[in-house]
Amino acid sequence: MPFRTLGAVSQVTGEINTIPKMQRIEDFSPGMPIIIREGWNSRVWTARPVRVVEDTPELIALYMAPGTIYKHPRTLEGDQVPRLLLAEDWRLVDVKWYGGGALYLAIPGERYMVVGFRNDANSRFVRWYINLQDPLKRTTLGFDYLDMELDVEIDAALSRWQWKDMDKLEELVATGKIAEQKAEGLKELGRDVADRIVGGQSFITRWSSWDPPLEWSVPSLPEGWDKLEV
Repeated sequence: MPFRTLGAVSQVTGEINTIPKMQRIEDFSPGMPIIIREGWNSRVWTARPVRVVEDTPELIALYMAPGTIYKHPRTLEGDQVPRLLLAEDWRLVDVKWYGGGALYLAIPGERYMVVGFRNDANSRFVRWYINLQDPLKRTTLGFDYLDMELDVEIDAALSRWQWKDMDKLEELVATGKIAEQKAEGLKELGRDVADRIVGGQSFITRWSSWDPPLEWSVPSLPEGWDKLEV
């Protein structure tokens, strides 16, 4: 079930405002297969089947297993990946997730998600991302969000960080897709979260030794994955 928002949510080109309070309606159970999607222009941009690790008012934790088949955008002609927030049209293709699994960690209402990537043997985490984005929106099938294209890379030891895709954010600002004030807010948020993680002052630390349950099978996309909820 979705959240019921109790305040206004900013648009892509608007300012970063105070996060609205949300009334929680229903949680997903640990181990439950759900989907996490990116949406743009009222259409699905990506769709990934995942399993719920934790779903509480304090944290949403999701896991994508090795071998997962998910949907990813391509240009109408050719096999190039179009640019989010710039593309007018696209098609979705099946892509197989190679390598180790991925752990998604998000605080409800916050404008970022931390993603931990595991090694090919799926035995440990080898790198982490801070994905700057709109807050996760709860749906009947899982969670939807809109990526802001700027990421932060953090090493496996959680000791160093660096920007990723700053050029993409600058292009979005130059084309008017993201307001300059919002872009500055995204960079400020990224620095703050990254500094807290490498400083050992983040909830991420307790997840660095997490392993997925061996009995979890690889989920698939459910019926209705291609229809965004309004």
